[in-house]
Amino acid sequence: CPYLLGNFRRIPSLSLPSLPSMGSFPSMGSMGGSRYYEVQEGDSLCTIAGCYNTNWADLMDKNAETIENPNVIFPGDKIKIR
Repeated sequence: CPYLLGNFRRIPSLSLPSLPSMGSFPSMGSMGGSRYYEVQEGDSLCTIAGCYNTNWADLMDKNAETIENPNVIFPGDKIKIR
């Protein structure tokens, strides 16, 4: 048993997977003082809201003129964050 006192054996080191760099996340643009996020495949208002410390209803209110249904957004859509 390698764990008994006096019987030492080298345990291989663990390698952890690397995290994505900040450069791999979509950027948030700005237009006239407002901040916008470009929807990526798999996004929902809830996941986007979580990334920007807000809630989906707040995003829906800010985007009421462009989003009819909060459950239906498409990649490439621009979501107003601020």
